[in-house]
Amino acid sequence: MAQPQTKKAEPPSDSITLTRREREKAARRDTILEAAKDLFYQKGFPDTTMEEIAAAAEVSKGTLYLYFSSKDELYVSIILEGFQIIDGKLEEISATKGDLVEKGRSMFMTFVEFCLENREYFRITQYFLSETARRNLPAALIEGLSTYTTGLLGYVADLVAEGKTAGIIRDDVDPYTFAVIAWRTATGILDLAVIEDETGLAGGEYLDLFEQAFDFLLGGAMERS
Repeated sequence: MAQPQTKKAEPPSDSITLTRREREKAARRDTILEAAKDLFYQKGFPDTTMEEIAAAAEVSKGTLYLYFSSKDELYVSIILEGFQIIDGKLEEISATKGDLVEKGRSMFMTFVEFCLENREYFRITQYFLSETARRNLPAALIEGLSTYTTGLLGYVADLVAEGKTAGIIRDDVDPYTFAVIAWRTATGILDLAVIEDETGLAGGEYLDLFEQAFDFLLGGAMERS
């Protein structure tokens, strides 16, 4: 009786192998980013070295440079990672139908809650706005991040412009100026909230304080009946 032939196992195709390699590379890149994020948060960007990041990520320095050409590139990659998440959230809110005031509140609180849930990311991003960063980071890097920030503020500015058209917001309110003031109001309070400083708790819980901040901002911009 003839024995059934056993099919010889085929070697994995190039496409499958490549996919596995891509997954491994992506996982290693994420590990490096997390290590850098932790060190930037703990030590600050200027005092963190690529050697320390490589050691924390458990890769060689040579391997680290295969993924990121410099500490600056690592820093930008971390910030852009957060920017892209926020961008997606604001775009989703912007596309919804409904009350303009509640859309504005949702944008404001979504940004706040993201920063509170990702405190390391928030502190690292704040460094980008410091004088030290302006001295130590390349001008092209600063300009690129500023351009992305302007784009994020555009969601708020567009909503304010829509509010002006609807007669909710005063004609003399500049949409982009309002967006900048709202952003820096949020980040100013976040500076206290992320370290749970008692100074800001005089007005109640921090989330309540953010809600009140939005009401104050809106109250100053709304048309008086």
